[in-house]
Amino acid sequence: LMVKVCDISNVSRPKQDAEAWSLRVADEMADLYKKSQELGLEPSLPQPQPSKEQRLSGTVHFARKFVKPLHELLEAICPQSAQEFTQGLSINIKNWEVEC
Repeated sequence: LMVKVCDISNVSRPKQDAEAWSLRVADEMADLYKKSQELGLEPSLPQPQPSKEQRLSGTVHFARKFVKPLHELLEAICPQSAQEFTQGLSINIKNWEVEC
């Protein structure tokens, strides 16, 4: 559980770091889209470069659906270890919802 939470917890870092991570993921998805086209494959992404609002909306969805439940589970097991990240995640989600 700890390894999985660490793997997907970039969205719970301070806002500036979390947004930089989000941009890197969007860039990676755009690169995969382009590579799929080059190989003649059907791209699985609807748009190679989402707008900032779309990217933040996707980040909020990912954070709520995948990251938050794991953080809450980890916080129940190790409250002191997870509390800071769970709070950071909640703050980021609220900020991003305002922006998108």
